[in-house]
Amino acid sequence: KKSEKKCVIFFTGAYAFMPSFIYNTFIQNVVKENISVCVPQFNHKNINGLVNKLSTKYDNIAIMGHSSGCSVALKNCNNKKIQNIILLDPVNTRLSKEKYKIYNINNILYINAMKSYKITFDPFGLPFIPFLKITPELLETSENTNINTINYFNYGHCDILDKQYSNFMHYTRISVGNKNRTIDKFQKKIAKNIKRQLKIYS
Repeated sequence: KKSEKKCVIFFTGAYAFMPSFIYNTFIQNVVKENISVCVPQFNHKNINGLVNKLSTKYDNIAIMGHSSGCSVALKNCNNKKIQNIILLDPVNTRLSKEKYKIYNINNILYINAMKSYKITFDPFGLPFIPFLKITPELLETSENTNINTINYFNYGHCDILDKQYSNFMHYTRISVGNKNRTIDKFQKKIAKNIKRQLKIYS
């Protein structure tokens, strides 16, 4: 739409291998906030060129990742046109303690579904991310970088997915999520958080 000024480049889970259609409802909620969403193909060879192309249309371009897609996002955010990065339950794919160098990023937003990180008992479930979380200590940033964190204590790692996929992960106990399965509210809240982040720092 001509009125759109903001765009998010979104790297999905499983190191950006997961297909975008399992995130359809979440993506639609972001689009409803008048933010375009671009999902690159797996192993896209020229993210920098993609950013440059999108910058001819959008005033504000952000990078966003979910799960291990955050590792891909952090490796592809060094274009100076990118100043915002959004990390949804970020998982580190590096086995070393090497830091992600992102000096050009002014603003980082962590959104954590807290059931991803702890044992739950109602219903029972093991943490989906027991370790390998990308903490702020693993980010090498400029002194003026602003880091915000939003925690959702009643939701799990896969509650961002479309309901049929999220329910499968929940009921098989692979990734326990919201007990009442009200994930639509969760996804709308995340979309509004993204809008607020881009509006504040545009």
